[in-house]
Amino acid sequence: MSDINDKVKASATTLLIENEASLAELDEADIDIAVVDGTFMTDFKYLVPHRLGVPFVSVSDFFDPWHTGVPWLPSFTPYWLLPYSHEMNFLERMKNTALYFYVRLVGISPKVSPEIVAKYSEFGSFSSPGEISAKSKLWILTSDPVLDYPKPMMPNMIEAGGISTKPAKPLDPMWTEMFQRSAGDIVLVSFGSVVSSFPEETATKLLTAFGQLKQTVIFRFKNKDELTIPANVVISDWLPQNDLLANPNIKVFVTHCGNSGQFEAVYHGVPMIAMPIFGDQFYNAQRVHYRGYGIFVDTFNFQPDDLVSAINRVSHDPSYKQKIVKASEIFRDRPETPVQRAVSGIEHILKHGGDHLQSHSSKMPLHQFLLLDVLAAALLCFVVGALVSCRIIKCAFGVFFSRLDHNKSKTQ
Repeated sequence: MSDINDKVKASATTLLIENEASLAELDEADIDIAVVDGTFMTDFKYLVPHRLGVPFVSVSDFFDPWHTGVPWLPSFTPYWLLPYSHEMNFLERMKNTALYFYVRLVGISPKVSPEIVAKYSEFGSFSSPGEISAKSKLWILTSDPVLDYPKPMMPNMIEAGGISTKPAKPLDPMWTEMFQRSAGDIVLVSFGSVVSSFPEETATKLLTAFGQLKQTVIFRFKNKDELTIPANVVISDWLPQNDLLANPNIKVFVTHCGNSGQFEAVYHGVPMIAMPIFGDQFYNAQRVHYRGYGIFVDTFNFQPDDLVSAINRVSHDPSYKQKIVKASEIFRDRPETPVQRAVSGIEHILKHGGDHLQSHSSKMPLHQFLLLDVLAAALLCFVVGALVSCRIIKCAFGVFFSRLDHNKSKTQ
């Protein structure tokens, strides 16, 4: 994590301090609204619209109640760093709640340097970029209940998961020829643009598993030198992923569980083998398993037979295909596409502003947001009431027993 923090801090310095010429050009540009990547690790980007003094919209894969002001309900809203569904047992809810508190009180985003804070405070005081992000006029979340879990929302939030989904374009001749040669079922394998190569041990296990399959395997892979490539495996360092998933011969998609790739699989109705590597991918893998759209395979501890078994099960068990085809029908049966929903939201902000959509909750301190002050006052009233009641009861018993003793003495 420290390496990531260092890289993020370096990126922040490059963008906000060293890239002064480009920022000066933005100062002079006629910008009406900014669209900011709301990724938690790079919230320093919010300092750009802060400097420009323009309203901004956030686009994010990650749901964070602290910045959006959404009611805080970890009982059924799993944090995206945990591989849980919205049905959590007691221990999972405990861990989920603890993580929410940790993120709010300690934070997981790298801190910007004092130099950056000093420079950008000239455009308005702030304690952290996260404080600025809470001023977003609109949050565009790249999620959808057909893949993710239902969750509380505010009026300034819209779900537009699957922005990259679209009807397929015609494939290049090399791909159409490959489909004609294979004349059968095909397994598509891609671990995204970030991870296109593996340690030799992992790569060998993957290729060994693929070599045991009857299906043709299309594998996005780069470090193929000195490795034995099975005859049924087609290696490419780039794939037209959305267009390939649309082909009916693609029966299984082996994926690292990137958000965009999962939505493309849902859009085209292709069951998945979920092999997460880092970050939110474990959360994404869990939702695939929970929805019945595929099977989870441990990327770091699998054996070739495990992967072969999972692919064959997803290929031959019709329930996986049926569930994801139904999800595809639900996803497509909307009056607007994800892109249209996002555009409509931004156009609404441009036309009317966003103050009427924003809840005061995003501006509240933690103790007010969670009603801790009210609960503390209620607890104090209860304690004081209990103490007063005990005192009254004690006095009443004292009077009663003193009179009883007095009557006994008179009788004697």
